[in-house]
Amino acid sequence: MQIRLNRKLCLALGVCLALNAFSTTASAGPECHIYRANIILQNGSTIHGFFWRLSFDDVSTTGTDIQDYFKSNQWTALTLYRKLQTIRYPKEQVFAAAREDIVEVPTGTIRTIEYLSKMDCQTNNVTNEILELPQEAINLLQKVPFALVETQVYDLNYETCLSYNKQVSKSELRRVCGKVQEIESNPKLIANERESRLKRRFDSLFKRRIIVIRSQGMP
Repeated sequence: MQIRLNRKLCLALGVCLALNAFSTTASAGPECHIYRANIILQNGSTIHGFFWRLSFDDVSTTGTDIQDYFKSNQWTALTLYRKLQTIRYPKEQVFAAAREDIVEVPTGTIRTIEYLSKMDCQTNNVTNEILELPQEAINLLQKVPFALVETQVYDLNYETCLSYNKQVSKSELRRVCGKVQEIESNPKLIANERESRLKRRFDSLFKRRIIVIRSQGMP
């Protein structure tokens, strides 16, 4: 379901928020936030979209604050989501963006940021980051899966596998999804290689209508 500015968004906990009622002032709460902003580039063009971060604190409520954060932390690019959608499963997650709606914006090309609003993105101590998925996967995640298994990858990090293939039993789903440990525990893989293998694994499983979702807990 696409989020529109005149619709209310119902979170997994049953809490409904209006998007135009996103907090525009600092407030106490988890340090996981989804920001809505206009990104004005050096060439004068504007990109409207959303981005999420765990490390922003309450001072990041203006475009200048956010740009200062980028500079102080030496960010070279901002991942911007032109459109947010909601998913029903797994229930711990809420937000997703189709891969075609994702834009990588080099921070050096940004002239100014027009901050519009932000909202907390934590449910039951799980961070609801914006999941990057094929549109077909987002469509499937509106429906009850045929089978679902959860694997603890490491402390506070879980992987949920959802099968939309009647031919895949729960035991088979558990077997193929448990292989994530072979990637995560391989000491020879550097971070980029690990991410590349995880992406190839996602695409391979998705061909079987199996969707892999990572969930990051908060201490």
